[in-house]
Amino acid sequence: VLLLPLLRLLSSLSTSLLTGGREKKPVLPPRAEFLRLFQESAVGGMTATQQDLVQRAMRMARVTIREVMIPWNRAIGVPRTISSGGFRALIKHYNVSRLPVLGRSTHEVLGIVSAIDVLADRRPFNLANHLHPPMTLIPEQSVRSAITLMQRARQSIALVLDHQGRAIGLVTMKDLIEELVGDLENG
Repeated sequence: VLLLPLLRLLSSLSTSLLTGGREKKPVLPPRAEFLRLFQESAVGGMTATQQDLVQRAMRMARVTIREVMIPWNRAIGVPRTISSGGFRALIKHYNVSRLPVLGRSTHEVLGIVSAIDVLADRRPFNLANHLHPPMTLIPEQSVRSAITLMQRARQSIALVLDHQGRAIGLVTMKDLIEELVGDLENG
């Protein structure tokens, strides 16, 4: 029973290759058919946890950044004028490792800083020495595409911008991965 979906897929692929693609049946089954085949093969072969993981993975293409982002009015940011003591207190209180540095308004993002980089610097405290350009995403992007983009850019945090370029949210790689594996504890 576990091999049934694989056998059907291989059969379709081989038929397509042998007929030169003249066969009218699609090579890959439609989504509903795939789900039915998945459920058939899962009976007795997969644990409930494994089934949940596969279903979450399939759902990631439909979940948008807007659904998982931290709204901008709840995001933790730091003013560029913060003192060293204030910065340390904020990091300790909110248990964050990266955060946006804000300019004159809460919507003016100057960049992203890593708390570790700032705290490990032996020079006099200056956030400007550690600013990195923020990665940006749009709210309509899928979680799946955001993970790929953030991995390629080697970023663990991104700003979510509206069509006017204003920050409307913040998303971390942790937020995105939690869509696949469920809640992760901060430790």
